[in-house]
Amino acid sequence: MLISTDELIDPLQVAGALNVKPQTLTAWRTLGKGPVFVKVGKRVFYRRADVESWLGAQRRDPARASAAV
Repeated sequence: MLISTDELIDPLQVAGALNVKPQTLTAWRTLGKGPVFVKVGKRVFYRRADVESWLGAQRRDPARASAAV
């Protein structure tokens, strides 16, 4: 399976899109948190679909949270 290079985005682009520092992404990778990433040699990339999927999983419904209290 070949991945189109336009599907791969670098950590600076992901950090900008998520409004976090690139160092935050580095920490998340070390802790096993954050979006799934691809490592090619020493370089790290993210698949756009993986970032979108991870972001969707971060949704929280405040109505459900208050009902559980």
